[in-house]
Amino acid sequence: MKKIYSKNLLTEKIKSLAIAEGADLFGVSPVERLNDIASQLEKISQTDQDYFIVEDKGWGTKGRTIWGSQAMPFNPEVRRVKPVPKKPEDYLPGAKSVIVIGIHLLDACIEYAGKPPAYKAGHYMAFIHGESLNQLSYILLKIAKLLEECGYKSFPTFDLFNLASKVYGGSVDLTASRFAAVAAGLGEIGWNGLVLTPEFGPRQRFAVLITDAVLDYNSVYSGPPLCKRCFKCVDSCPVMAISKEESLSIEVDGRIFEWGKLDILRCDWAKRYGLVGEEGPEFMGSYNNFIPPEIITPEELCEAIKRSDRLQRPGYSAIVEKCFTNCLASRILGLE
Repeated sequence: MKKIYSKNLLTEKIKSLAIAEGADLFGVSPVERLNDIASQLEKISQTDQDYFIVEDKGWGTKGRTIWGSQAMPFNPEVRRVKPVPKKPEDYLPGAKSVIVIGIHLLDACIEYAGKPPAYKAGHYMAFIHGESLNQLSYILLKIAKLLEECGYKSFPTFDLFNLASKVYGGSVDLTASRFAAVAAGLGEIGWNGLVLTPEFGPRQRFAVLITDAVLDYNSVYSGPPLCKRCFKCVDSCPVMAISKEESLSIEVDGRIFEWGKLDILRCDWAKRYGLVGEEGPEFMGSYNNFIPPEIITPEELCEAIKRSDRLQRPGYSAIVEKCFTNCLASRILGLE
């Protein structure tokens, strides 16, 4: 029998369930707010650089053959990509609300990553880019079942606008669903492009559940600025991918959210393809340390990938993002 609740009570039940199952952050945004953000992001992407990704197509008629191509040369294939933000209705026709949950990432996991004597890069990669997503998936499943019992549909995603890149290993990067989190009132965007919250600074990951239920909505964050523009993220980046002078911004319910302009291809060179030792691979024994050229072309990226360490394949190496681990927001906010 379908359970019937008022929108206020249903929202409270969803929030209580999410918190009980392990969520540390919870917010809800109306679809209209996210549609407006999507329109702004589409204009930003139209002025952005030409973007492409390189994938390993493997060897043989059936693609990967030996150990998933482990220890075999990379066989890179270029794919041109035009970033176009998705909207909630693209996932679920008739969508009304977007639920955003977040979990606090382990402080010690972040603090010790890349530091001697143990470096802890494998532990960092396993939790930050693996287990945290598993935990978020579990919570979303619990909420989806509750909504189904009430006669509502839902659709889960880690990256609502489908604009996040990936890390070496395949999971979505830490920018995933950042704008959904802002729309749900959970925080602001720091200069490093990551969400900062008053509870945890930059140290959380988000996931989203789109639903056709009408719920109570949160206002956007209106507290004191969480990013102090220390530019530690800019100075820490081993490939200098974040600009100190240029920025991008969106407006959400009358408030401007601004972050440093990112050279996506330079960031991907280190993070998505694992070509820079300082970004994590050296902590796992990889010899990868290819300095990106001033202008990254498909040919130069493919050549670096072909020359990269054949043993440190995705899943056997780690990425430790210095723009994230060196962010001072947690210390400035007194959260450590």
